[in-house]
Amino acid sequence: MKFLRILTLLALLGPATLFVAGAEALTPAAADGSFHTYGKVVSVTRAKKTEDVLRFDLQPHGSGRLSFKVTTGTKFIAHSSQAEVNGFTTGDFAYVIAHTTKRVRIADSVEYDAHAFHVYPVSSFSGVASKVAKHNAYLIVQLADSSQRKVFLTGNTAYYQNGQPSETPIQIKAGDHLQIEAEHQGKRWVALSVDDQG
Repeated sequence: MKFLRILTLLALLGPATLFVAGAEALTPAAADGSFHTYGKVVSVTRAKKTEDVLRFDLQPHGSGRLSFKVTTGTKFIAHSSQAEVNGFTTGDFAYVIAHTTKRVRIADSVEYDAHAFHVYPVSSFSGVASKVAKHNAYLIVQLADSSQRKVFLTGNTAYYQNGQPSETPIQIKAGDHLQIEAEHQGKRWVALSVDDQG
């Protein structure tokens, strides 16, 4: 049955879609080797002195354990205000976007919460802010193809300044170059993280 399910998925998604081998065999992967998965965090390894997360294990629904390495480029995004207070810990549910380098899974972003949550499609894109609404309610971003995208900001949006995390919302200005990771929640885009690159 699993083999038939894989064939069916391949037929639906077409020849351009890749699949990561192993436990995440049914997880679509991009041509650059990136993939995404969702599951429960079963272990977290932290640095002894700084308490920074070094790696963690995730148990996706219906499959085995996956290990992920955390780097300075990994973005942790609290799905709720309570998750932000508690921090990333064993027992959380997490949506992970990652890539594989030399057979090591590297976490690019981790959205987490103590309770299970709905996973929306997530995209990363860059562009120039053409409008910033009052109180940072939303942005209008001009993409590389000259199209514009309205992106809403929330209390759970993580902010970065040239790749460095900011504990408070940054002051985004029209003309700023932005790297955005956002969920497509039905008819609107909601930012998970915004990196203002000036």
